[in-house]
Amino acid sequence: MSLKKTITLLLTVCAVSACTLYAGDPTRPDIAAPKIATAKKFNALRLSMIQTGTEQKRAIINGKSVMVGDQIGGYQVKYIKTSEVILQNSKGQVRLSLITKGTIRKKS
Repeated sequence: MSLKKTITLLLTVCAVSACTLYAGDPTRPDIAAPKIATAKKFNALRLSMIQTGTEQKRAIINGKSVMVGDQIGGYQVKYIKTSEVILQNSKGQVRLSLITKGTIRKKS
């Protein structure tokens, strides 16, 4: 094999090796990718459970047990139903639903 072909082959192998090392795991997230997190996400109210079989209906919101009239996250608990909780503040009402994993949605 000639010296020119040997050098070309060697450079090709080095280039392929470098690309393979740089690529790494294709399923690994890019380190430079921005984290998707907003202030709203950290302040979100999460409904995880509703207890309706007792005299006083209770709901678990952000890990805290609440009843009608209690305050949580700047809202007052107005209603506790079988699968949802209605909260109210000066800006209006929101509904936390077990069916939609406790995300906040404006009540229409």
